[in-house]
Amino acid sequence: MNIIYEIDIDLIKQVATYYLLAGLVFLFAVLHFGFKDHDEKADIASNLGVVVMTVIAFWPYNLICLVFSWPVWTMPVSELFRRHR
Repeated sequence: MNIIYEIDIDLIKQVATYYLLAGLVFLFAVLHFGFKDHDEKADIASNLGVVVMTVIAFWPYNLICLVFSWPVWTMPVSELFRRHR
């Protein structure tokens, strides 16, 4: 039994391009906010290649970790309503 898969190369190229563009945008945000802190600036400067590859390759994971690290997730609901009135 022969199964032939048709792969749309143009679609794969578009998805890869958008993935890399989103990774670059996230990289610029990470570098912008990372260079504001002097300690992080030294860490980023010493490991710039690792930072760039990690941020671009794993930006969805990094974004999820960033969102769930916000303190709003651990606040009681009653305090949320009091705080935003």
